[in-house]
Amino acid sequence: MTSARVLAPTDFSDAALAGLRAARAHAEALGLPVVIVHAWDRAALTLYAPYLKTVQAENVAMMNDVEKELAAKIAQVKADVFDGFDAVSTEILHDASPARAIADFAAPDDVIVLSTHGRTGLRRALLGSVTEKVVRLAPCPVLTVPVSDEPE
Repeated sequence: MTSARVLAPTDFSDAALAGLRAARAHAEALGLPVVIVHAWDRAALTLYAPYLKTVQAENVAMMNDVEKELAAKIAQVKADVFDGFDAVSTEILHDASPARAIADFAAPDDVIVLSTHGRTGLRRALLGSVTEKVVRLAPCPVLTVPVSDEPE
């Protein structure tokens, strides 16, 4: 029995939908479970606390509110994209680098399916590419689904 899974990272953007839909199709074709993954940096939120003049208790409450909002968003993705697909779970990861968090969460038997804008040049240098970093860091295969920035 294999422990392989399809990991479906999302940043909740419209572009991420292509990767999520491809993850579902891939999982259904191979009979694998899906884990919808979102990674965020809790520490970055605390960087704003001194400027917001919040006290520790308010900071903790703010982080808990963000966690609740993320859980609601990931549950909505599960309902919208994976309705009727029983083998799906969700995971919220914490790391300063979403790419590192996703790669560290992945196992060698997994496959990660995520979308990419395919940006090059200055746009890629300025915006970075989580997908590119996941491809370089992941211990497993990564299936990338191209998404165009161009209006249809």
